[in-house]
Amino acid sequence: MSKTVVVNEEEFEPLVEAIQDEDGWTVDESTITDPDGAVAVEISGTPAGPGASKKGQGIIEWLIGTALVALGVLSVFILFAPSFIEAFNTQITAMIP
Repeated sequence: MSKTVVVNEEEFEPLVEAIQDEDGWTVDESTITDPDGAVAVEISGTPAGPGASKKGQGIIEWLIGTALVALGVLSVFILFAPSFIEAFNTQITAMIP
């Protein structure tokens, strides 16, 4: 009879080390199968577990990137806005009769 056990990352590595020299055991990247057919499957983490901090990593990187782009656009505007305003005012006042 096959039984499946789900373990987290912290429990999976010691299990692999403990059985790596045993005959009949099959170790894959995320599963361990014993000679009787029981399978232990690794999970990446639970919301309260070690994988929780990685969950929002992409959105944080995206927000930082967006903030840097916005800061760059603002810096360019601050540098060049006075000359654009002056050129615009000069053209408008030249067209007034």
